[in-house]
Amino acid sequence: MDPIGTPRDQMSIHGMVHRVVARIVLLLMPLSCFVFVPGLRREQRWRAFGWWTVAAGTTVALAVTGLAVATMVVSTQAAFVPWLGLGIIQRAAVVPYMVWLFIFALMVITRRGRR
Repeated sequence: MDPIGTPRDQMSIHGMVHRVVARIVLLLMPLSCFVFVPGLRREQRWRAFGWWTVAAGTTVALAVTGLAVATMVVSTQAAFVPWLGLGIIQRAAVVPYMVWLFIFALMVITRRGRR
C-alpha cells in the first residue's frame, strides 16, 4: 500500500487496488454480521449469540466510520497519521470482526457435531 496521504495522481496501481478492495471489505464486515442476525434470533440455541452478533456488527460499523472520518481528516491533521493504517482505529474494526468470525465458526463446528 502507498503511504497514507499519498495524492491520488501519485498512487501506484497496487495502492489504488488496495484502496478499492479495502473499502469493499470494510463495508462488508459489519454487513456480514447483520445478515446473520435474523436467522440467529429465530433459532433458540443461537439466540444469545444473536446479541453478540449485533454488538460485534455495531462495534465494527462504528470503527469503520471512525476510520473513514480519520482518513478524510489526515490531509489537514497530521496528528492522525500514526493512528491510521497499522494503527488502533483500523484494529478497532478488524479485531472485533475476526473474534466474532472465529467464535461463529467454532460454534458452527461444535454444534454440527452434536446432532
